[in-house]
Amino acid sequence: MGDFRNTTLGTGLLTIGGVDAGFLKGDVKVSRKIDQAIFESGVPLQPQGRVITKETIELTAPLGELTVPNLAAVSGTIPVTTNAGTPVVVAMGQAKTFAVPVLGGLEYVALDGEVVTALTVKDSTEVTTYTAGTDYLLDAARGIIYRNPAGTITTLQVVHVGYTYTTPASKQIDLGKYFVFIETDILFTHVSPVSGKTWTVKFWRAQGSAEIDLNFQETNYTITNVTFLSLPDAVAHPTNPNGYMRRTN
Repeated sequence: MGDFRNTTLGTGLLTIGGVDAGFLKGDVKVSRKIDQAIFESGVPLQPQGRVITKETIELTAPLGELTVPNLAAVSGTIPVTTNAGTPVVVAMGQAKTFAVPVLGGLEYVALDGEVVTALTVKDSTEVTTYTAGTDYLLDAARGIIYRNPAGTITTLQVVHVGYTYTTPASKQIDLGKYFVFIETDILFTHVSPVSGKTWTVKFWRAQGSAEIDLNFQETNYTITNVTFLSLPDAVAHPTNPNGYMRRTN
């Protein structure tokens, strides 16, 4: 009988440049393809050995959340133009609770909008004011506050915040320019619902396929498939320059 604890279902979480790519509709595929040369000698010819002449490592994923930043990351070539919207002021006193990400990491609070400015974070009594960079870290572009474990904000704490956010009126991909590949890092994490063991695939450097193929079907989800090619980073990571595939025991 086999060990069913080694079976697995589902996809997982894909981050592109450290940003969650969102819902994946379908299968994620990781492939390592090898070209090899076989050396032969003698009469009759006999194989004497083989060497690898080429290694190609790719990750392919179907993205279901068709945000403009996702499409730009997929293309690997096109920056995003943001058309500013109207600023919204959130008065001090809005309560937020730090939460633990499902797949681990820093506790976080999601604010009500993007492009956050004038942020103030206090305790629930509004007596203590916390310090950015010491007690918390702000991802202003995405509107997310991360708790710094070395700071004075405690785990799962409720805080009061005040800030201004400006949700863009629109974001757009400008076609017909910027024909240069952009490099990014790729992280795919899959947690088995059977054993709880984790598969992790990491590319230190990767480039998107530079293609966008959208099919707006009447009776199905609209997705775009993306393929990332792993590039070597032998200077910073000499032992695994193309990244790694890791499974927890």
